[in-house]
Amino acid sequence: MLSDTLLLAQSIKITNWLTPVWIMSVGISIGYLLVLLMLGKLTLLQSVSGFNRVAEHKGSWIAAGGLLSLIYVALFLGFIAWQNGRQLPPLDDLYFPLVFIVPTSLLMGFGAWKLISR
Repeated sequence: MLSDTLLLAQSIKITNWLTPVWIMSVGISIGYLLVLLMLGKLTLLQSVSGFNRVAEHKGSWIAAGGLLSLIYVALFLGFIAWQNGRQLPPLDDLYFPLVFIVPTSLLMGFGAWKLISR
């Protein structure tokens, strides 16, 4: 607790009130930036003629959506490994994050190709 007050150069009374509001605003800002990055990615990919026709054919849409979903899961696992000092935690500790990230990455992977299509 002492390091928090020294870091913010505030009294404990102000820090206890200010910190949750500050953390929430940073989280909202990061979420906003991620949405902007996603929209930018979709806008760039819509202009490529080969990418905007992937969703027209079911086989290519499934292959491209599955590949993009695997890329998202790999990025997430890479982030987890980076947080743990370049080593993945045991599988027992990964069950809950994977239950969340696998459906999310499938939704994002297949949904991105539908949003890119004409």
